[in-house]
Amino acid sequence: MFPVIDILGWSLPTYLILNSLIFTFTILVFLQKVVEQGRSLFIAKIFSLYLLVGCFLGSRLFYELWVQKTSVLELYKVLIFWKGGFVFYGGLFGTFGAALLFKLRYPEQKVLSWADLAAPILPFSYAFGRFTCFLAGCCYGRSCELPWAVKSSFDGVMRHPTQLYAFVLELLLGCLILFFYKNRMRIGFLKHRGSLFFSWILGHSILRYIMEIYRDDPRGEFVLGLSISQCLSLVLFIAAGIFLFRPRATK
Repeated sequence: MFPVIDILGWSLPTYLILNSLIFTFTILVFLQKVVEQGRSLFIAKIFSLYLLVGCFLGSRLFYELWVQKTSVLELYKVLIFWKGGFVFYGGLFGTFGAALLFKLRYPEQKVLSWADLAAPILPFSYAFGRFTCFLAGCCYGRSCELPWAVKSSFDGVMRHPTQLYAFVLELLLGCLILFFYKNRMRIGFLKHRGSLFFSWILGHSILRYIMEIYRDDPRGEFVLGLSISQCLSLVLFIAAGIFLFRPRATK
C-alpha cells in the first residue's frame, strides 16, 4: 500500500492526489459527452460546479459529523480536507442537494437527463476511487486467512481486500450500465428520463451493502446492527426500485 506519493521531495496523500485526478477525468469525459450530443457546454459546466461543491461539502460534513462526532462549533474542520476524511454517501447526498439547487436556479433544465448522461461514467470513477482507498490503506476489511488476503498497512493483520472487491464489482456494474446506455431505447424500464442513473444507484446500493459486511474500519455508530452505509444503501435501493418499476401512465 502507498499512503503517500513523494513528488520532488514533497510527501502528498495518495488518496487526495489520485481522487483529484479522478474527479478531473470524470468531469472532462462528461463534458466531452455533452459536446458529442450537442448540449449546452456552458450549462454543463455550471451543473458540474454545483455537483462538485455539493459532493465536497456533503462528503466532508458526513465524515466530521457522523464519524468524527465533530461539534457544530468546529465545523470549520470541513475545510481542512488535506488531512483526509471523505464519505462517499455523504458526497452522493450532497450532489442530490446541489442538483436540487441547480433545478431551482435553472427550472427549464431536465436534471434527470443530465444524470443519465453521467451514469455510464460514475461507476468507473467510483471503482478507481476505491482503488485509491486500497493504495491509501483505508476502508479495510475484516481479518481473514483467505489466499487473496492482504496485509494491513497499519497493524500487519491479513484482511479482506474490501477496496478491491468494490473496485472489481463496480467495474462490472459499469459495464452493465454501459450496455444499458447503448440499448436504453430497447429496454422497457430504461426509456424514461432518469432510469439509467437510478439503475446505477440500484446496482451500487446492492454492492455497497455487501461490501460493508466485510469491512472493519471505523465508520461511526451502527444502527440496528447495520452500518450507516448499509442503512443508506437500503434507502437508495428502495428509492431506485420505486423509481424504476413504479406503474407509469400510458398514453
